[in-house]
Amino acid sequence: MASHKDGEKHVWILKELDDLHSAFHAMIDEGAAAGLCGIAHEGKSATQRQRNPWGGSVSVTRPELGREHCAVSVVSRYFVLTAAHCFRGEDRPEWVTVSVGSQERRAAELHIHPQYDLGGRKDRGVPEFYDYDVALVQLQEPLQLSDTIRPLCLPCTEVASRALRLPPNLSTCSEHRRLLLPRSNIPSFFVSDRGHEGLQRYNILLRHGDMVTFHPVTLDPVTPY
Repeated sequence: MASHKDGEKHVWILKELDDLHSAFHAMIDEGAAAGLCGIAHEGKSATQRQRNPWGGSVSVTRPELGREHCAVSVVSRYFVLTAAHCFRGEDRPEWVTVSVGSQERRAAELHIHPQYDLGGRKDRGVPEFYDYDVALVQLQEPLQLSDTIRPLCLPCTEVASRALRLPPNLSTCSEHRRLLLPRSNIPSFFVSDRGHEGLQRYNILLRHGDMVTFHPVTLDPVTPY
């Protein structure tokens, strides 16, 4: 392992990839890096939360109807991303609670994609239409970020530009799309909470045509990223 600095004279030889993961994790200053997106600890000693620090859940407790749960992903201290179908039109923020690791937060607002409409194509013979099936839950209080609670990277945000090593003030959504969505199958994974089995990863392939156009978003109303 070595850097590309001019005149670099030092190199480290690590026995296994796990040694590299552990060395990289030990180099991170958690005080300065807690807000960086897309960082996870992949070493053998990592806990499930360190491997999947953006995973969490949202619960909706409807009076006299019981409680339902959905998975969420942390995208900033004040927002988590989930599916629009987790909510109903009459749902109120006070019915919604978000849990990430050991932290629990009440919802301040629910932001459902304006083009999501489950029954919007019944007249065309499509009983359930899941395009634009995304929602943001805004939290009343910010999450405390750490090595077990981190945001994932969303395109068209400054933190994603830094993760892609692009100038935050000069990069564009088109550049993010070009780098993140090459015209080929994209190896990816999603995380599912399997109860007593914990957070489990499942490998998938994303096709270029499955993705929608990126649009800029602001995710932190107090301290914008």
